[in-house]
Amino acid sequence: MKKRLRKILLISLFFSASVPSAMQAMEGEKTSQEVLDNYFCSKIECCDVGAMERILEDGVVFNWQDGYRVLMQAAKANNFKVVKLLLARNNIDINRRCRPYPTVLIEAAQRGHFKVVELLLATEGIDVDQLGMFDYTALIKAAIGGHSEVAELLLAKGADPSRETDNGCTALSLAVENARSEVVRLLIPCSEVNWQDKSGSTPLILAAKWENSTVDPKRREKFTNIIDQIVAAGVDPFIKNNYGTAAWELSKTVNCSFRALPCQKPALPPLSV
Repeated sequence: MKKRLRKILLISLFFSASVPSAMQAMEGEKTSQEVLDNYFCSKIECCDVGAMERILEDGVVFNWQDGYRVLMQAAKANNFKVVKLLLARNNIDINRRCRPYPTVLIEAAQRGHFKVVELLLATEGIDVDQLGMFDYTALIKAAIGGHSEVAELLLAKGADPSRETDNGCTALSLAVENARSEVVRLLIPCSEVNWQDKSGSTPLILAAKWENSTVDPKRREKFTNIIDQIVAAGVDPFIKNNYGTAAWELSKTVNCSFRALPCQKPALPPLSV
């Protein structure tokens, strides 16, 4: 019994001596890394590429997590030179996601930073359909933001317009909801125009709903333009959402657009909106 107590005492003394020193070392390491990260980010904000080149030439190599944070900051700031420098000098996995943040490509795409997106897409091994929070892709984020040039670039590099978010929304349906008419025009030829999200809504139903409920006349005009685009693509106005409502029941514009088509079949019922 005495030997056992003595063993426990020795072990406790060992840990009481070693743990604080280990914790201090870890704390010191964390502090120095934070200083480096903060310094680098400050140089990104003032576009001091020369200072960052000198640091990297001195042999500083970020691990994937720290490198990711710095690269993300550069992408957010639309600092093309810094992004290029980091990709060239550091072994950073740009397809990796540090939760809860998106990937670097998604971050650049949602902000409309065309040159940074172009650079990232030219990087070997890039996954153009990387998933972020709620299964958003770079194309979906570009569509929501109305960044048509970025969306066009992503499509040219193989981005899949049929990818869905966790709510079953595609890039087209979210572009419609956000009144991004230029992106809608770009996506219609390569998207399923009768696609239904988890609420059963098609892009046409969404456009009709928002046109009918929008107070701002300029924004309503955008939805009217979107409705005309979708109708011209051969959409089915009789598809109903989960609440039993079809697009033609929500908007006079849908009725007018379909009645203006040369061979409109079947005939739409009269609408009283």
